[in-house]
Amino acid sequence: MQRRNIRFCNLSNMTTLATVICLSTATLLSVVAGQAGGGHVGDGSSSRCYNDATTIHQFTPTNIDGEKVALSDYNGKVVLIVNVAPFCHFTKQYHGLSKLKELKDLEEHFEILAFPCNQFGYQEPGKDKYEIMNSLKYVRPGYGYTPNFPMFAKVEVNGDNETDLYTHLKAVGGHVGNGNSSRCYNDATTIHQFTPTDIDGEQVALSDYNGKVVLIVNVASFCGFTEQYHGLSKLKKLEDLEEHFEILAFPCNQFGYQEPGKNKYEIMNSLKYARPGYGYTPNFPMFAKVEVNGDSETDLYTHLKASCPPVKLEIGDPSDRFWSPFRNNDITWNFNKFLIDKSGVPYKRYDSEVEPKDIEHDIRELMEEDK
Repeated sequence: MQRRNIRFCNLSNMTTLATVICLSTATLLSVVAGQAGGGHVGDGSSSRCYNDATTIHQFTPTNIDGEKVALSDYNGKVVLIVNVAPFCHFTKQYHGLSKLKELKDLEEHFEILAFPCNQFGYQEPGKDKYEIMNSLKYVRPGYGYTPNFPMFAKVEVNGDNETDLYTHLKAVGGHVGNGNSSRCYNDATTIHQFTPTDIDGEQVALSDYNGKVVLIVNVASFCGFTEQYHGLSKLKKLEDLEEHFEILAFPCNQFGYQEPGKNKYEIMNSLKYARPGYGYTPNFPMFAKVEVNGDSETDLYTHLKASCPPVKLEIGDPSDRFWSPFRNNDITWNFNKFLIDKSGVPYKRYDSEVEPKDIEHDIRELMEEDK
């Protein structure tokens, strides 16, 4: 079966139709329509694009007539790029786009580029110009409607086959990690206000870890990365780190249902007698089972994800990821990691494949600060 990947987009709402990208002389300016989340995602309606966004002039998408269009032709104009569909709740926005294009004082200096897409609810079934344009003219919006702005060939805006223009529009440049780790935002704030529940059912004030470097990990007992428990324990045993460093482990069952244990007895015995097994017991605090993504995610993880950009663009195959809704900055799998500095501020985020031993340098670097 072909695996489908969900890609991270740092535009607010590439998961719905009628996302609008505004460009000033072909440089990304803002994105309109979106889901709120974190200080680096929009306000629910729009988000300003990054200061280091670059021009779209190198792209030559195909228009609805099958001809290549150099976007450099729009140099000097403000451009609005929209992914569209005729059988969507937002299809009535075609009229609003046409009215915008008709404004006399904008007309010569402004253009709208519309890209039909069928990835959202199969709401653009038309396969060519004839079907797409006649759907608009005779069905929805209907009543003879014809766009007064350029229409382009049908594209994919997300996933493995997304068009290169949309890859660029969604790209976050230095605002996504290198595939292994990402530095957290400069305005990230402390985690010391949170009081998660430990595996014994006791509330733990994270302010108790003030002055320590902390590594937070979402864990699971039956995962390919479960052997990292040994690496975590070795890291905790390093004598010169021991008093100044802590690991906090949060079991989670949202990735492949790989943490089936429902309580301390089941989770700890899974670790001791199954995987890693052979009597293994963590030498660091274990917390109660949580959700790290979706509507029921724990507030600590909401804060952590808002504090650090995603490590990579792809979340992965949705068939073995169990939460809703999917968001840009979601945890991607078991054993994602967050390194927290001595004042409780998130410093760095790591992918599951990063071994605990590979984080030692960063831990020591944080321990040396303010000595």
